[in-house]
Amino acid sequence: MAAGQYPNETALADYRWHPDGFEVSEWTRLAKALAIALGLTLFLSMFNWFAFRSNAPWLFKGIVGLFDLIALGTWCQAAVQLGRAFKFGHFRIDFA
Repeated sequence: MAAGQYPNETALADYRWHPDGFEVSEWTRLAKALAIALGLTLFLSMFNWFAFRSNAPWLFKGIVGLFDLIALGTWCQAAVQLGRAFKFGHFRIDFA
């Protein structure tokens, strides 16, 4: 609606925003980070089961271990997002 009222104002055409302020929620970022970490962990679980339950070659175990480190990094990122969500939560910037 604002983009239609002010066609020469490109900032209004980007996304829905309120002229009186800007709202950001850290909880949605946390949900995305947890979904990515959980999905990657579930995906890698079958490779971990095969690599470490059977007599898989050491190269395969090494590659799976590398991807496990990447999954650990995604869990660490999710933990950082959790801390940010508890610290900042849902905040709003009011324009003058």
